[in-house]
Amino acid sequence: MADLELAVDGVEGPSLRADLLTPRVTVEPGQPVAVSVQVLNTTDTIETVRCTLVGITPDRLDQTPGDVTLFPDESTRITLDLWFPPTLPAGRHDVFVAVATGSGEHVTEVPLRIEVTPVVSATLTVEPPLVFAGRRGVFEAKGRNTGNVPVALLVRAGDADRALDIEVEEPSWRLDLDGEATSRIVAKRKRPLTGAPVEHTITVTAEQDDVFETQVVRFRQKALLTPGIITILTLTLIVAIWALAMVFGVRAALAPPPPTKTVPETFAGGITGADLDPTAVGGTFSGTIRAATTAVGLPRVTVEAFDKDDLLVGATATDEEGTFTLPALLPADYRVRIRADGYEDVWWPDAGTIRDAMPLFAPPGDVREGLDVELVGLPATVGGQVIAGDAPGPGVIVEATAVDLLETAEPVTTTTDDTGSWVLAGLPSPATYRITYRATGFDPVELTQPVAGGATLAVNTATLPAAPGTITGEVVNRSGTKLGGVEVVLTRGELEIATKTPTSGEVGFFELPELPTPATYLVTFSLEGYASETIAVRLGPGEVRDDLSVVLPDAFGAISGVLTNVTDDAKLGGAAVTVSGEGLVLETETLTSGTVGGYRVAGLPVPGVYAVTFDLEGYGRQTIEVALTPSAPTAVRDVELGIDRARLVGNVNDDGTGLGNLVVRISDGGGFTLETLTATAPAADVGDYAFDGLTAGTYTVTATRTTSPTEVVGILTVDIGSGTGFTRDAQGRPVYTLDLDFSEVG
Repeated sequence: MADLELAVDGVEGPSLRADLLTPRVTVEPGQPVAVSVQVLNTTDTIETVRCTLVGITPDRLDQTPGDVTLFPDESTRITLDLWFPPTLPAGRHDVFVAVATGSGEHVTEVPLRIEVTPVVSATLTVEPPLVFAGRRGVFEAKGRNTGNVPVALLVRAGDADRALDIEVEEPSWRLDLDGEATSRIVAKRKRPLTGAPVEHTITVTAEQDDVFETQVVRFRQKALLTPGIITILTLTLIVAIWALAMVFGVRAALAPPPPTKTVPETFAGGITGADLDPTAVGGTFSGTIRAATTAVGLPRVTVEAFDKDDLLVGATATDEEGTFTLPALLPADYRVRIRADGYEDVWWPDAGTIRDAMPLFAPPGDVREGLDVELVGLPATVGGQVIAGDAPGPGVIVEATAVDLLETAEPVTTTTDDTGSWVLAGLPSPATYRITYRATGFDPVELTQPVAGGATLAVNTATLPAAPGTITGEVVNRSGTKLGGVEVVLTRGELEIATKTPTSGEVGFFELPELPTPATYLVTFSLEGYASETIAVRLGPGEVRDDLSVVLPDAFGAISGVLTNVTDDAKLGGAAVTVSGEGLVLETETLTSGTVGGYRVAGLPVPGVYAVTFDLEGYGRQTIEVALTPSAPTAVRDVELGIDRARLVGNVNDDGTGLGNLVVRISDGGGFTLETLTATAPAADVGDYAFDGLTAGTYTVTATRTTSPTEVVGILTVDIGSGTGFTRDAQGRPVYTLDLDFSEVG
């Protein structure tokens, strides 16, 4: 049970009480979980109630019913449906459910333990998708933890025909929450002497027991002597032979027979680009890719070359300094695309589409340098949560200042919401930001956060420390007399501080210093002969509360319980309950709705001995005695009542033969008379009669007929509760039996 009381110029009673019906829940990340809270309004005003979660910011919180209005002494159950992010760390999280009134004056927190089940998940990417090279091709594998527990992955790579010698540098990854890791993959194979380029398909996997991620890349390997080189050599040989032939031909021209010469049929057609070896005659593009915001080189940016038919013919990735080399391009015009996650794609030099790109000619056997490009990062979003002391910090100023931009930018500021959460969107990226948190009463907190291009990230929760606070005041009785010897106990979670008010000097004064703030504390005041009092005090950051005046009323107790039917344990509502003793008489009734049969009588002086009487029409009256003491000022007494009305059944016969349609009369001699007729059918019931609703007493039962003897008389004594000679029916009524036999009349 959690109580809250905020008193400024005095002491008020508890304003809200809350019970967490589900103090512990198990969360499957990405799945909703329900939490139930029972809230009681103990004030004399109508209050609206809302619930929030403190300590973890859920993706979504739905309250059912959404709008709760409680009249005085009214209670209701509120269900909170919570959705948490998939990356919420696995394990135990101790948080609070905050129950607040609509005005925000009264807030109480009840502890909730969240057990998050582990989820193992990761992603794998490999760049570039195609490498066109000779003896070796280099790729970069990148993994990221998308689950809620650290994960260890083993990176492997292989080709289906096992023709390559593949090495994975740093194959073991240890990924923390939202962590990343990279590995360099080198594929090697002796180049074939001749032939067309050979393409190898490489499958890269990152695996653990519960994770298996795979990516496929291509390594296109050139032969040592490609058809182009062979053609060039052949052409050179032909030219040499032709030259020799010319020399000898000239010499032979002067003598018969006339010389003849032949050339290959393909000589006139020449050679094509497909016949050339790119590694021998191809050109190379090189340059540096930098961030437009900081001019810092960007690693792992993909650079791709497309031919005149818009086909991808080569790709590479920038190194840690942002430089790239794209080799083995046949002499031709190309359009080059630069792309990376979180950045706008650029077609060299600064176009947005391939059609607007400027063609680049790859010089044969040479390097075209200086192909530098600046990438513009997409707007970034950064957010987080601030805990001020031990609760979410609404109204905290959050300021983000970029410290490494080429052009100085003004700081961007925002303010946290009621849950302490904040978001800054549209930030230039990539950049490094200095994030500062400021709030009145708290020391500022500062952190440095790198922000990648177009990133959306949540920074670690920031906690603002506050100065300690103090609670002071005095304890008095109803007449205003200061009370010494009062035990004062302050609690909050596992924290407990106890003191006593002095009995001389500053009588009734108490002080509780050096308290962590901001926080809500429960302070209990106890003194023998007085009712204990518990108040909740909220301390703001570094706040000193010196205005508390606590009034201890004389000790009063209460008696409560449930009234039930002694026969079937049915709850009995509407029964009169009278408590008498110690010079007072109090009356109430057992409840007819909610906790049916329940009763509670409070305001009873302690110590005292009381008689509690229960009275319900149709049932017997019962009185119990209850003693209340200072050590036990409350008592719970459950009481059972039996039905106080009886039923009489019997048979009128003449020597065993039932007589039907005879008048049977019952009378108590004091004016109470009932009549009925004996049964005429069926045969087994002929002569039967019955009377209901008989109270305790002595009755005369008479059966009358027209033949002699005309009357037969029986005497019945009904003693409900302690009598004998009866049974009980299904409703718990006493049932008496009296048979009348005319043959026994003298």
